[in-house]
Amino acid sequence: MQALPVSRAVCYTGYMSHEDPTSRQQLEERITYCEQLADRLDHVVTDLQKRVLSLELQNSKLAAELRQQQDLSRVFGAPHEVPPHY
Repeated sequence: MQALPVSRAVCYTGYMSHEDPTSRQQLEERITYCEQLADRLDHVVTDLQKRVLSLELQNSKLAAELRQQQDLSRVFGAPHEVPPHY
């Protein structure tokens, strides 16, 4: 019967303490930049969502007004208008 290999304890932070401090600083700067970029994109998406909702509301109001005017013209028999290109 063979003995099972002995597993060694792995320390992930040990390697980081021996790495070049400039590369760690560069990595931290990139992470900070990515976080700031994500925040800015979140604000842009939020603003665009507000604008879309506002435009959808405006569109529904205009569509309702158009339907109302069409209904009124049917009820009161609006005169036949000459198209603007004649």
